[in-house]
Amino acid sequence: MQSDMRNQTLNDYTELLADPDLQVVSYHGMLLKHKKICDPVEPGINLSKVFKGFWSPDIRNICALALNRGETATVVQELDRNGYLALQVTAAPHIRERQVAGINVSIQDVTMSKRQQRQQSLKNKMTTISQLASEIVHKMNNPIAAILNRIGGMLVEDLTNISENTLRSDLQEIQEQLYSVSLITNALTAFSTETILDFKLVQTNVIIENAVNLLKLFETNKKINYQINLDP
Repeated sequence: MQSDMRNQTLNDYTELLADPDLQVVSYHGMLLKHKKICDPVEPGINLSKVFKGFWSPDIRNICALALNRGETATVVQELDRNGYLALQVTAAPHIRERQVAGINVSIQDVTMSKRQQRQQSLKNKMTTISQLASEIVHKMNNPIAAILNRIGGMLVEDLTNISENTLRSDLQEIQEQLYSVSLITNALTAFSTETILDFKLVQTNVIIENAVNLLKLFETNKKINYQINLDP
């Protein structure tokens, strides 16, 4: 049992000592081999070959910080190729005789925790979407019901007996309810997802105003006072 736990621990991390040229001097742990991230780690191999697909600008930057400034930094590198994998990489300066003589790089498998974070984030998004959909249905049902009720009343009446003022009042009521529906659809359209991948200039003030309008639309019963102070 203890041997299995020890092997599992070894499979969850790898620690490397590299010289200033990023050549591996020594290493411990079997994570890289266990996850088949690289070829067998041997002294003299460059860190770029150790990480292979994980050798990103972020990892290069924390290695440079450790070597050039003596700072310790950590990044989480994610990869979706043959299955999701997330590694937490920490680079720290290796000090010898009061000088940076290399870097210590520790690598941990954080796939499970990152996957749980992704699932929780997706769950939160789905909950928000569900609440928004419920609010939209509630907001649109009221004016639609009022329109149907007013039209139904007009249809059962003898049109020859309806005065011009009554007809105008009914039509005005229908117009107001349709305007309420249009406010909802316009607010949603402002945040519809575009499929265009090209970069374009946007007006930040317009985005903020649209966001506030959407909040006002669905938070009317909470009596929240919004104050916006935007530069022209």
